[in-house]
Amino acid sequence: MGIVTEITVPGDAFELGASLAPIEDVYVTFERVIPTGGRLFPYMWASTDDHTLFCQLLQRNPAVGGLEMVHREDERALYDVSWCDDTDGFLSCLRTTDLVVLRAGGTASSWEFELRFADQETISAFQKKCADREISISVDRVTTKSVSDPLEEKLTESQRRTVQLALEKGYFDVPRKTTLVELAAELDVSDQAVSARIRRATKKLSQQLLLPYQSEEHKQASLNQR
Repeated sequence: MGIVTEITVPGDAFELGASLAPIEDVYVTFERVIPTGGRLFPYMWASTDDHTLFCQLLQRNPAVGGLEMVHREDERALYDVSWCDDTDGFLSCLRTTDLVVLRAGGTASSWEFELRFADQETISAFQKKCADREISISVDRVTTKSVSDPLEEKLTESQRRTVQLALEKGYFDVPRKTTLVELAAELDVSDQAVSARIRRATKKLSQQLLLPYQSEEHKQASLNQR
């Protein structure tokens, strides 16, 4: 069984929150991606009418090691962000606990996180880390999910590696920045194998994402294909 906990923390308790105070209208959400190399929150979306100020504020934040805008849609932009390893605030609590961040977003005043823990013992350890740092957390909701929940089904290790590499190398960009052949060379497999992994991973992730919106008949058919 897994325990999903929704919590709220004050804006200044999260490393990013204090930097956002000068921007009243900003809202930030972190992209849910498959992390590699220990990177936490590698991509984030920011909605604001002043991205110049947003970048300046984050670049002065001691917790931010690097920041690059990779895509923009009007007032909404996607950033590639790296965090300094020596931070000892809320990021450290997340990084040093065996948990999965399902959702995260907030403003200068407050942040909401949806976290999945393996058991109550892990939750208690996380709460203690926050308390030791005098970080106030408000628990909004706690639900228990079976590990067999189809929405939580994971990709295979080879699929995860392939999709993450394709994402990092720009295979999904328009125009593409790499090819199947180049990805295959780095993974030391055939380009046909890379193509198959990406297709299967895309199908599985699409099924997981769209399952809640499908009819019961279509939903059961999707589950039977796994």
